[in-house]
Amino acid sequence: MREHQLRAEATFFDNNNKYNTWLAPPHPSTGKRQAYQLDHIFIRKYQLCHTKNIKRRFNGATSDHAALFIDFELSSMPLLKKKAEKDNNPRPPVQKINNKVLRGRELPTFKKKGRRILY
Repeated sequence: MREHQLRAEATFFDNNNKYNTWLAPPHPSTGKRQAYQLDHIFIRKYQLCHTKNIKRRFNGATSDHAALFIDFELSSMPLLKKKAEKDNNPRPPVQKINNKVLRGRELPTFKKKGRRILY
């Protein structure tokens, strides 16, 4: 479970320990039936926030088994982001500094402007 980041949903909700999904045959000496939880719902860790509640249900034919009912809210948001539409007006290309020009004929201008900023 840890390797796949799975969590047992029934352990996160308090329904008075009523997650017993199977009743064992009566004990020979006491005649009482012991309840067990055989059925589980496992959900990934990041989807726990979508679960609202989990309960056992006895709807259907008479049986020693009960089903688990999960109240799970699905997100209405898309799982994948839509691609951005292309603009009709493309941006002008970014101009790069040409170091050869900067260190050559523009060096005196660069030094002058640098001194004005510093002083």
